[in-house]
Amino acid sequence: MALKVVITVLLIAPLGLVMGMPFPTGLGRLEEWHPPSVRWAWSLNAAASVLGSVGALVCSIYLGLIQTLIIGGLFYLAALAVVGRARPNAATSPHPGTAGVALAK
Repeated sequence: MALKVVITVLLIAPLGLVMGMPFPTGLGRLEEWHPPSVRWAWSLNAAASVLGSVGALVCSIYLGLIQTLIIGGLFYLAALAVVGRARPNAATSPHPGTAGVALAK
């Protein structure tokens, strides 16, 4: 029984780390660029968590589990693409001494 638990943790832990790191990393970057937006980020995260869990349940009922996992993976790839395009841009700073966020062209 203990071996199964160890194997499960070894298989799930890397994925949990990879999926769990973008939000705190993004919050750190956002706080450097525009501190007032951190509150909005927390609010959007809470709303997305609620809507995402309900959406996953509905998708799994009507589409199936494999399709739901594929859709979830596509959402993670889309988020990665957005983050990959975001670059700090001091020229568009909303306040002196802070940097704004500008999407790369």
